[in-house]
Amino acid sequence: MKKVIVIFLINFVCYGCSYDPGLPQNEKFKVINNSEQDIFCYPVLNDSLDDIPLIINNETRKSDKFLFQILEIPAKRSKSLKGVSGWDGFISENSKDSLIRLFIFSKAFVKEYGWKDIVSTGKYTKKYILNENDLEKINWEVIYK
Repeated sequence: MKKVIVIFLINFVCYGCSYDPGLPQNEKFKVINNSEQDIFCYPVLNDSLDDIPLIINNETRKSDKFLFQILEIPAKRSKSLKGVSGWDGFISENSKDSLIRLFIFSKAFVKEYGWKDIVSTGKYTKKYILNENDLEKINWEVIYK
């Protein structure tokens, strides 16, 4: 009888408790494209588009800056912003004003103007400016409509 109770307790402990670790830290920051068109998302820790040519041309990154990749997000899809091991504290530790900007460009907009004109004029479709508290409130999911 004791063996049955011990086996029951072991099974209960091993299988009775569920554990949901959630998303890995480097995948919790998502951009959700709820629009009808494909978009590009460029995350940056300052308010400048000047580094886009470096990214487009795969040039050597400047040592004093962290550069994110430009994400292409199809209509009605989402993508995680990757490139950091964990988001908790990353923005406040690496951005001078503790903010991250997400520049959104529709694919049609990029096709019409081109990256060179976008960088020189500072044009974009939409811009989000967020701190870590803002991101916590929206569960690290930015929804573009």
